[in-house]
Amino acid sequence: LMTALRGVERGALGREQIIQSLQDGLEELRMMMDSTDMGGDLPVALAAWRHRWDARLGAVGVLLHWHLDDGLDGVGLSSDQLLQVMRVLQESATNVVKHAQAQNMHVRADVQHAAAGGRVLAITLQDDGIGLPSPEGQPGQRGLQNMRHRAEGIGAHLEVGNLAPPQRGCRVTLRVVLHGPGVPARASGRPVS
Repeated sequence: LMTALRGVERGALGREQIIQSLQDGLEELRMMMDSTDMGGDLPVALAAWRHRWDARLGAVGVLLHWHLDDGLDGVGLSSDQLLQVMRVLQESATNVVKHAQAQNMHVRADVQHAAAGGRVLAITLQDDGIGLPSPEGQPGQRGLQNMRHRAEGIGAHLEVGNLAPPQRGCRVTLRVVLHGPGVPARASGRPVS
């Protein structure tokens, strides 16, 4: 919001840029409120995110395909974990809208069993767009860097990459270790393997 304000004061932002900046700020505020109000209830937070993003995706011609596994019932995260998970999901969806030229976006969330007998929350977002450009064509990569930083901050593992040909598009998968039934994992600062 401060960036938008300074841009307006300097006359450096056009109408569309101001609208986008304010929309992004409102979305961030909603996520912060959701992560606090929902007490770490992941399925409720995902439902609220879907409700907001379904229309936004539809407006740009992207069809949202949604699958939440029944194993998510009772999965709780700390407020910070939930906020960071939702921010990664939001950044991924924003990239689809702004860059992917996709027609479809698939979001899947489920609980998987880890090798050591634990459980892992896996959230995958996949599109059928043009995929990521080559590393030389990705100046800055600020969005990807932010997503990695957010994942590392809660001890999660983030995978981002293009689909193998002949498929088109990109896949983002976030994995968070769960400790006990409904007990939020503590952020350890170490990536999950």
